[in-house]
Amino acid sequence: MTSAGNRNTMNEPSTQVPNWPELQRSSRAIVVVDVVESTRLMQQHEDDFIDRWRRFVNEVRTELLPAHEGRLVKSLGDGMLLEFADAPSALAGALGLQRRIAKYNGGRRDDAAIALRIGAHVADVVIDELDVYGSGVNLAARLATLGGPGDITVSPELRDRCLDGLDATFEDLGESGPTATFEDLGDSFVKHLAEPVHAIRVEVGGRDLAPFGSRPTSRPEELVATVPTVAVMPFDAKPDLLLLGELIADGVVSRLAVSNVMRVISRMSASALAQRKLTTSEIGGLLGCDYLLSGRILDAGQGVLLSVELVRASGGQVLWADRLVTSVAELLQRDDPITRDLASVTAATIVQHQLRNVSSVPLPKLSDYSLQLAGTTLMHRSPRREFDRAGEVLGHLIDRHPRAAHPRALLAQWHVLRVTRGLASDRADEARRALDHTRRAIDADGENALALAVQGFVHCHLRGDLDAAQERLDRALELKPNEPLAWLFQCVVQGFRGDGERAWVSAQRAIALSPLDPMRTYFDGLGASAALAAGLLEPAIHLANRSLRVNRDHLPTLRALAIALVESGDLKRAAEIAARVLALEPQFTVREYLARSPRGSGSETRDRYAAALRAAGIPA
Repeated sequence: MTSAGNRNTMNEPSTQVPNWPELQRSSRAIVVVDVVESTRLMQQHEDDFIDRWRRFVNEVRTELLPAHEGRLVKSLGDGMLLEFADAPSALAGALGLQRRIAKYNGGRRDDAAIALRIGAHVADVVIDELDVYGSGVNLAARLATLGGPGDITVSPELRDRCLDGLDATFEDLGESGPTATFEDLGDSFVKHLAEPVHAIRVEVGGRDLAPFGSRPTSRPEELVATVPTVAVMPFDAKPDLLLLGELIADGVVSRLAVSNVMRVISRMSASALAQRKLTTSEIGGLLGCDYLLSGRILDAGQGVLLSVELVRASGGQVLWADRLVTSVAELLQRDDPITRDLASVTAATIVQHQLRNVSSVPLPKLSDYSLQLAGTTLMHRSPRREFDRAGEVLGHLIDRHPRAAHPRALLAQWHVLRVTRGLASDRADEARRALDHTRRAIDADGENALALAVQGFVHCHLRGDLDAAQERLDRALELKPNEPLAWLFQCVVQGFRGDGERAWVSAQRAIALSPLDPMRTYFDGLGASAALAAGLLEPAIHLANRSLRVNRDHLPTLRALAIALVESGDLKRAAEIAARVLALEPQFTVREYLARSPRGSGSETRDRYAAALRAAGIPA
């Protein structure tokens, strides 16, 4: 036995590493380059792919990196790790990479083309002559995974150090290129990181980076500008209130950023233009936004007066304006009502503006995002004509972009709702049509989480196969852990299985991920069913009533409300709701309800609901 100071260490690794490269901590711009579908390329075109990749890496090492003072840290068979002294050099290098890969695809079919996705971040890292270490390297790699073919995705830290790039031209080996701008993608969850990653996509001249004519796979969501973009300018004020103006803008941006009906320009990008004398059209062009929210702060005795307006960036048309009185103390609250209300009104006004366009402009003249937003919103409205219009505009959008995954996923959902609303007589035909759209969507984009989630929705409601539904939803959430509809459909499957507690957790997650969703009534309706499955009658009744105020004829929500009212002891009100169900679907019976229950449904929950429906007055 030896003492602690003299213990035998022969079998332990040596702590002395002679001649090890010296470590240095420094701020660096890290660029991670990833080849899209590299495994497939290697399997199908091994010799050609290896030859092209080696020649490309050599060009990067000998020509591009010296021009931008960059270093090739390591080259892998399907990517590269690069470091640069500063953010502008890294961005210029990334632009050069995307341009230069084009010539290595010349004359080849789409499935043989090499496409790059690039992530970039600025951070303090530890470097030596062999490698770069630190969490900043991991973040750059995760940012790359958020992009598609031809994309450059950067962190806010890198973007903020390139603010001058809004007005500058980046050079690639002496050749003048177009102006680089930034599109804020908001927060996304990625593998192995507990917190969401804030990502910004780089655009050149307002266009997506895609220098080569053909890609191995199209990125369908790029074909359709799915949502309008809004920028929130810091509120103007006297010098002593300027920080309050920044605070208000921060609050509104953070609330709007979780909306899936719009993209939100980062506050830092908007702040860079706040003190310049620019028109709304000029700001809209520089930031790439469709709408601007701005305001002024004035003293108002014991409080402050906010004068706020939302305008169209092109032309400056005022869509909404208001004057609000508040206090500094109220604005400093954790959940202050002012920024919450400003965000809600902004989102609702933008949605209504898009819907007005759909009702007044011929479909061929409408923008893609107007069509998609209209289809998403109208399918959850009560009037039959609005629901039918949703199918029409989504069909037109698919005709315009046959390989776009997102519209096909939405149209598949529309077919399911035709059945649940009692508007379709042939359930099998609707299931066939819906699954055809989801298959086409997934064929076009195998990583489209929404398409997988909707396919699970189809299997649940039209095929009655909860196992198949769960398998699709698991895949959707693996691809995109923050997809609201995947969590919403998950709560339905869990509710059918009788796992009410998990169903309620999933429903709350879905609502939290999309608090400003134009389909909020739909979220509330399915959330009511989840609360009911968990035995939470008060939340179930509250959510059902809130949903029915907007969509009064939604049959699943009416049925859930009738059951919740019976179980809470309000038989009179339950009978009234049951009468509305039968008025909308005269042939509905308890036996029909049981027959519709998917395979694998929890028998205890199913029997509980059946008993409540009988008590409410639904025929056996």
